[in-house]
Amino acid sequence: MRLAFVCHEYPPLGGGAASALERFTRVLAERGHEILVVTIGLGKMDQEERDGQGRHIVRLGVGRRTLLAPGLKTLMRSYLALRGQSGDSITRFKPDGVVAWFAFPAGHAVLPLVGRLGVPLVVSLRGSDVPGFSPGRWGRLGFMQGMLFKPAAKKADLLLANGASLTCLAEKGLKRSVINLPNGIDGRLFYPPQRPDDLPGPLRLLFVGQLIPRKRCLELLRGVVQFGEQGGRGELTLVGEGPLWGALEEGVGQMPPTVKVRLAGFIPREEMPGIYRQHDLLLHLSRAEGVSNVLLEGLSSGLGVVAAPEAVNGVVDGAGNAGGIQKLASLRPQVIGEALWRLDQDRPGLRAMQLAARQLAAGYSWEERAGRFEALMAQVGHQPTGEAVSG
Repeated sequence: MRLAFVCHEYPPLGGGAASALERFTRVLAERGHEILVVTIGLGKMDQEERDGQGRHIVRLGVGRRTLLAPGLKTLMRSYLALRGQSGDSITRFKPDGVVAWFAFPAGHAVLPLVGRLGVPLVVSLRGSDVPGFSPGRWGRLGFMQGMLFKPAAKKADLLLANGASLTCLAEKGLKRSVINLPNGIDGRLFYPPQRPDDLPGPLRLLFVGQLIPRKRCLELLRGVVQFGEQGGRGELTLVGEGPLWGALEEGVGQMPPTVKVRLAGFIPREEMPGIYRQHDLLLHLSRAEGVSNVLLEGLSSGLGVVAAPEAVNGVVDGAGNAGGIQKLASLRPQVIGEALWRLDQDRPGLRAMQLAARQLAAGYSWEERAGRFEALMAQVGHQPTGEAVSG
């Protein structure tokens, strides 16, 4: 198949959704499909490239300056660029289908073009595009989100969502079926280190994500304070940037002497596999998630996960724990601190948790996701032409 993917961010820009798009299109290219990615780049100049996997990448210049998730103003500029400037590249490519990564801005932007080309439209819901997922992001303009979300979500020939909880949220608002096709993981890239069974030394804790209220960074830090005050020895690394950086710096100053904290800031994606392997536990307390890259990367790297229930509902159903994930009963600092202290005291139990984490991640391969996507495309009139790679 010839597939045109459209998204307002693509590595090195953006966060988890951009990383997922890169990995998904990489696997599809390896399976023999022709891939075009139309996205937004840094600066004001348009750029085109052909990468090592044969993907043709077009980056439109809208004056974007930051690698982080865009604010609303930049998001709107990206939408206008995708709507007004992506048509020529996609038309010349002659796609068998157009895949919008986010219902808005990408899905809404390509609606007129898809109608003219007469090809299927696939919309992949990623989280922040779905009303009710992250209400605070739109602020006073929240009333606009539904109006921008629904046109592409309702007209899509295939409507996909990253995880079961996001699927249910979208179906509730749209009154149409949504297909759960969550993210995958490359277990060859994210793999565990050789660890001793007794796991000596301080408990090595990791957070990865934007430093924003939805990720509950401050609640995490308060829980680690409680862990230290109960006598726990730990080392916490926070990877990411965002508006809560200053508040976190203040919180670090209140940390007990038995716990060391490092605000690592932005770390390039190619260095992240090694970062995961340097830690024992991933703290994943987000208020809302699909199936996040960070969760799968941590599990695949053999980290036990201490999580808020809503951060892992796409992976662990019901109230119980499973596969290396321990759900917290609440986000009170005492509850977080107690959970960490128990794991610190029970190193054999922590080691078993890490082994189970890797086993759970094995069921989330990108190759399996690509195969399911090919089958879905066949249902809307296009037979898969690629062959699955081994491994």
